[in-house]
Amino acid sequence: MRWQRWVRIVMVLLAAATLIGIFISVRKPKRKNADALVQRADPQAMIETKTGRLSQANGLKVPGFIDFEDHTTPATRFGLNVARSHESRYAPLGSPPNANQIKLSDGVNPFDLGAFADGVTVTSLTYKVFSLDAGYKLHGFTAQAEWWWRKLDDMQADGPLPLTSVNDRGGQLQLSQMVIPRTLAAYVAGGYIWDQFDRSPWEAGGGLSYYPSFTRSWRLNAYAMHVNKSPAASSFGYYVAGLTGTIFSLGTDILF
Repeated sequence: MRWQRWVRIVMVLLAAATLIGIFISVRKPKRKNADALVQRADPQAMIETKTGRLSQANGLKVPGFIDFEDHTTPATRFGLNVARSHESRYAPLGSPPNANQIKLSDGVNPFDLGAFADGVTVTSLTYKVFSLDAGYKLHGFTAQAEWWWRKLDDMQADGPLPLTSVNDRGGQLQLSQMVIPRTLAAYVAGGYIWDQFDRSPWEAGGGLSYYPSFTRSWRLNAYAMHVNKSPAASSFGYYVAGLTGTIFSLGTDILF
């Protein structure tokens, strides 16, 4: 059938692009002193990290969300990212982990005591991620989408674990329109995660951006966002792990 043929073609192209991204990342020149040993509390920390990105942009005047420049011809961007890294707690057992970038879908650090099983601590794991993104701008309209897949495996622990890997998938979409050229923009955004533990976190909302100086240098922004079971947490943002509720924000950005 015709649709099956197209599916096979797309799969072959994605596989080829992934291999190219890995090849480019492996061939990336080493920095000076790259082989120097780093003193860590956990020797498992001294493991390589490999990343790669392929991207193509056509007709794009200024990167970023919002078509403030009012493109008169279609501007597009497509990207593919691949990353693999072996991560450790970077701290001895009994102490809080120094590694804090990776989170499970409930916001828990996988290196925390009891993250997967009572009384058990994961000492190291392998982080893998693959993502696709695309963007489009024309006459003040912007569309930006991303899909990603993440896997945590090769987990080493000081006790038995109930699982050998964690697989999460997610996507997000942002749409905006300049209601008044170079002055006022309206936007909506949302994201959803299909996670290992069937929590299904999501968020959706929208807002307005006003540019008093008619440039990107000064922006007033107001938005509302409803969050369900937030997997993210930040000391400098609005999110708290596990948050369910609506966020209202009014702020300003000034670029020098």
